[in-house]
Amino acid sequence: MNGKTMMMATVVASLTGMAAAQEFSGAASLGYSRSNVEDLNTALSVFSLDGKFDVKYDTGLRLGADFSLNGIDEDDVAENVRTSSLGIDGGFRFDGGFNVGAYLEQSSISADDFGFDLTANSAGLTAGYAADALTLTGFVGATDADLPPGVDLTDYGVIAGYQAAPNLLLAGSYVQSDLSDGTTSISLHAFGIAGVYGINDELTLFGGLGQTKLADYDVDVTTFGLGASLDMTRATNFASTVSLELARSNGEVQNSSLNLDTVRLGVTIPLGGGSAKVPLNSVAGSVMNPRHNAVSSLVLSTF
Repeated sequence: MNGKTMMMATVVASLTGMAAAQEFSGAASLGYSRSNVEDLNTALSVFSLDGKFDVKYDTGLRLGADFSLNGIDEDDVAENVRTSSLGIDGGFRFDGGFNVGAYLEQSSISADDFGFDLTANSAGLTAGYAADALTLTGFVGATDADLPPGVDLTDYGVIAGYQAAPNLLLAGSYVQSDLSDGTTSISLHAFGIAGVYGINDELTLFGGLGQTKLADYDVDVTTFGLGASLDMTRATNFASTVSLELARSNGEVQNSSLNLDTVRLGVTIPLGGGSAKVPLNSVAGSVMNPRHNAVSSLVLSTF
C-alpha cells in the first residue's frame, strides 16, 4: 500500500465514521522545533503536523486514524529529510470493557538528493481492556520493509493509561520489533513513561521519557521532554492550545555519544470531544500514542 492509498483510506474511514457516529473526537497539532547538536556545530529545524481521530458507535464499533508528518532541515545543508507515518485502526468493544481490533500503518523516511527512500508497512491485531480509570491495549503484528527473502520483522507491544486523579494522567508504552532470519535475531526495544498534570482549566504541565535500545549492540537513544500548554479558548473564542516543550536526546553507540537539545513550540486544535492539553508532537504525546514499530516510535519521540 503506497502513501497516497494509505492517506485516501484514512480520509474515507474518518468521513464514513463521522456520518453516522455516536461520538467523534480528535486533535491536530502544528509544531516547530529547533535542535542544537552538541559537538557538531550544527542545528536542526523541524516542522511537524500531527493528527489523531476516533469515531465510536453505539454498537461498540470504533474506527481510528492518525498521521505524523515531519520536515527536518539541517543548517547549511540544502537537502532536508522527510518522515511520515499514516495509520488506520478499528475495533469492537464488548460489555465489561474488553475490546479487540486490527491496525494498518505505513511509515517512511526519505532524502531525495541522497537517493534514500525507505517505506515500511505494518499490520496487526490488538486486544485490550478499558475501565473508568484504566486503559490497557496490547498488539502483535508484522512489518514489511523490502527485507531480503527469509527475513521477518515482528512487532508487539503494550500501551497503558491510568487516570490517577481528575487532573493527573499517567501513561506508559512498550514496543519491541524483532528482525529474524530463522537462525539469528536482532531486537529493538522502545519504551516510555509520561505524566500530565492540570494546574487549572487553562494551564497543563506534561512530561515524558522515552528510550530505544538495540539489544546486544550497546546502542540506545534516550529522550526526555518537559513542557506546558495553555488553553487559549477563553482568550480567543477559538478552541486551541499553545505549548512549549524543552527536550534533550542522548544517543550512545558503544563509547561514543551525541546530544540533541530541543525547544519545541506547538498549536493544538481539539476536534469533536477531543482534548488538546497534550500536544501530539511532544515526547509525552509520543509515549501516549506510539507507533506499532520500534523504529517509527524512535523517530516520533525524538523529532
